Amino acid sequence: MLTKTPLNLDFEYANSTPLLLKDYSHLHLWLVGCGGTGSYVAESLARLAYVFKQVGKNVNITFVDPDIVEGKNLGRQRFCQSELGLNKATTLALRYNLTWGLEISAIPDYFDPKLVKSYWNDLVIIIGCVDNSAARRSLGKTLENNRHAEIPRIWYLDAGNNFDSGQILLGSHNSLEELTPHLDKFKKTGIMGALPSPVLQCPNLIELRPEELGNTHLSCAELANLNAQSLTINQTIASIVTDYLFRLSLTKDLRKFATFLNLKSGSMRSEFISCSSLIKFSCT
Repeated sequence: MLTKTPLNLDFEYANSTPLLLKDYSHLHLWLVGCGGTGSYVAESLARLAYVFKQVGKNVNITFVDPDIVEGKNLGRQRFCQSELGLNKATTLALRYNLTWGLEISAIPDYFDPKLVKSYWNDLVIIIGCVDNSAARRSLGKTLENNRHAEIPRIWYLDAGNNFDSGQILLGSHNSLEELTPHLDKFKKTGIMGALPSPVLQCPNLIELRPEELGNTHLSCAELANLNAQSLTINQTIASIVTDYLFRLSLTKDLRKFATFLNLKSGSMRSEFISCSSLIKFSCT
């Protein structure tokens, strides 16, 4: 005889609130990292840009990656044999400019935080699809522009994964001191317009990985296994990233700031914009 298991109801989403951003006249999207996940996000950004243009939104997109397409990239990343030897960012920009009639820019080099500028009527979203601590530290530096701003204009959306699991993290401030005034306002008004940065949420993102340590004792084969990824994890992560961007910049009904998933178990959970989820980031 089967017995029913008690249902544990989660009211966190019902108690959450949409992230409130001030309206913008110009949207800047930076895709940093055009490999495993980034090559799939690139196509989604092109589609979003086309939709944004249809509703009268001004959009600028820039792809950034210093790497070239190699044979080992084929199959898992969104490239083909005819693109071997070409820069990843330049190749993707050309492909989607021709497909959608866009003007996506490409920087075939490492990301420099100084390139990112913010203006009063602009919204800047940096999508990080990188796999090393140095790149994430560089991306996090862009949020220093929000330090003294009443309303953050630059947002950092980080996408990372292992073999068949990963996380998507969104934020605007790198320190508890910067975030506290926004949290205090949230407690009083129920309005939230800022979030802890991906690095503040998961500090281990900027910890050195074994392959980044010069004195690692691991063999080449062991390092390759550490970086192994399934054929489906990148597309899944990219799809969730796209939904974050869609809800953040267009429908404006984004109620979450972190999502964790595991394809092997088929599980996914999110942290929602609510007092109970954000209280751990409060200094007071």
